[in-house]
Amino acid sequence: KRLARGKELVNPFRSENGFAQRPQGPAQGPKPRTKKQEQKFVELGSQDIAYISLEKAITWHIFYASALGYDLDPYMSVVGTENGPSEKQQLIYKLGFDTTETGGKEMFMIGLVPHNCVMSKNVQSADNILVLCLAKVEETHDVIANAIPELEKSIRDLARDGLQMSFTDGGPAVNFRVDIHITADLKALWLATGLDNFSCLYCTAIGNKEFSSVHKDYEKRECKEVLGVPMDKVHICSLHGTLRIVERLLHNA
Repeated sequence: KRLARGKELVNPFRSENGFAQRPQGPAQGPKPRTKKQEQKFVELGSQDIAYISLEKAITWHIFYASALGYDLDPYMSVVGTENGPSEKQQLIYKLGFDTTETGGKEMFMIGLVPHNCVMSKNVQSADNILVLCLAKVEETHDVIANAIPELEKSIRDLARDGLQMSFTDGGPAVNFRVDIHITADLKALWLATGLDNFSCLYCTAIGNKEFSSVHKDYEKRECKEVLGVPMDKVHICSLHGTLRIVERLLHNA
């Protein structure tokens, strides 16, 4: 409020690259739509991907957190002042990807969950997920890596430089340190890393037989990162695994 008083707030989605759908066809002028047509959602085709850039999503969340009344001073440094970004706390976000049922259809989704300045009382709530990508396509290594253009580059840039933005037109530039983690189920992580199914992410063991062995020390796997995120910040979703175990027990009961 102190920065924005009396000035127009910057629209984080003003850029044409903020939200997009691809593949994009030839440029066409707007077509007249009936009132009935306007009430319908646009159907995504089997080759379409709707996405928003990682930087734009985090920018939107920071604006929203400010509107909710969160104190952003512990995370924010004014560019050019003595108190540099390294002295501020990090904004932590968890990136996840999976195929899920959305609107009654199986959709591949990439979501971002803020762990600071949460948007709902429960960090596990669906209300606390920023949807980065939706696509009616099969979950594959290429889809995870390329559904959002230059996602890996964005993650590396944010880790190195943080996010620089301004709350007002012509106002002071501020910087936020950003820490990205990845959480997904094993299948999604196998696809993201390009490993075979039933491979351990952290050692060279493969399959239930080797996983069960306690008499052999397997070599540490040379997998360093996923989408630019170091392996020590890549987490297996234990809740997802628990639900799958319960589902299997109920199915076999």
